[in-house]
Amino acid sequence: MTTKHSTMTVSEIIARVGETDQIFLTEPSPMLALERAQLRQMLVSLSHNQSEQLYFLGEAAVILELADAEAEEQATHVLLAAQLASVYLQFHQLTPQQRYLTVVGQILRAHSNADYAPIFLGLARMDAAQGKTALTKHWLTRWAKVFNADVDSPLISVYPEFKDFLAEEWFQQMVIAAQNPQRSIPHPITSVHS
Repeated sequence: MTTKHSTMTVSEIIARVGETDQIFLTEPSPMLALERAQLRQMLVSLSHNQSEQLYFLGEAAVILELADAEAEEQATHVLLAAQLASVYLQFHQLTPQQRYLTVVGQILRAHSNADYAPIFLGLARMDAAQGKTALTKHWLTRWAKVFNADVDSPLISVYPEFKDFLAEEWFQQMVIAAQNPQRSIPHPITSVHS
């Protein structure tokens, strides 16, 4: 999400949802779809009502899926896939159902050859949520190689899927590597099998 959005109040977010929905009626674009979905995800983070949260996530998923169906460029598909996976990871946080992680895997694995940090981060979060340490390390290693602190924040330690790894040395190395790209990127100790 953009820095501009992260400082918005609830009323500003709601107003921007209305604005972007109106703009989308006459000038639809993948970037506008991304913003519309991100705004709804922000509302989910601010809401304490689960049915409201699920409603906003459902809207975000539909917006992104429709935009992806109309996208023509591969780079656009990658952006939309990363955001859609983020939506399904939020679904999983709200209602810890395996089916949401299955959907995340289906969305992201198709783009795992793209050097796009949010794709690798999504795969790492999915595998971390399933307790797959070796795969989590693998995807975070790939994430750290392409991560750009100016664009791809926040840091990985804020994601709930990684809570069991916060004290692990290898995870701390990933956090340090992301904060200081000049440092060497750690490699997973174990081999990875999909």
